[in-house]
Formats: sequence, structure tokens, C-alpha cells
Amino acid sequence: MRAWVASAALVICGATAGQCDNIAGAGNVNCAEFGRVLAASGRTENLFFSWALGFMSAANQYDKLPRDLAAVTADKEMATIRAYCNVHPLADYADAVASLWNTLPANKVAR
Repeated sequence: MRAWVASAALVICGATAGQCDNIAGAGNVNCAEFGRVLAASGRTENLFFSWALGFMSAANQYDKLPRDLAAVTADKEMATIRAYCNVHPLADYADAVASLWNTLPANKVAR
């Protein structure tokens, strides 16, 4: 189930980016707005990333193939999210996080 999070985001949010009515908090902010907020205050990124860690942790609880959230540094994960948002300004922050989660390697620790 490698694409579980992306599939779940598509089901929850619909086929069009920016329609995440069932996702609350930072994940429901579109990437363009994330970029504007980030430009105004870089410290705000930690608030968004905190949401991202919670989202990915929850995804790990329900996916048959949990990801290794420590496989790359937090700085690299934040950079990956920023890069996704730069390319997809109309996508939601949750879409960027789902994309990141899908690139992480499987967690080798048995449940």
C-alpha cells in the first residue's frame, strides 16, 4: 500500500487540489499561502511541520507498510515539502506532506 496516503488524500480532498474540507489545521492551507506565510516568518514553518509530523505519524498507524520517519533529517523533509509546494502552488500542504511520506523508506522495525 505504498500510495495509501496519497489515495486517502485524494478520497478525502477530491480530485481537485485545494478542496480538503475534511482536513483541519495547517494541512488545509494551500501551498501558495504556505509560501506567503513562510516568506513573512520563517519560524512559522515549524508550526506547519509539526502538523506534518502528526499527519505522517497517524498514517504510519493505519498503513500496512509504515514509513521510517527518521530516515532523513527534519531539514531535508521540510525542504522536500517546500519544493513540492513551489511546483504545486494550488495543492494543499497536506498533499505536499503525503508526497513526502510516500518517498520515505519502509520502517524496518516490526510492529
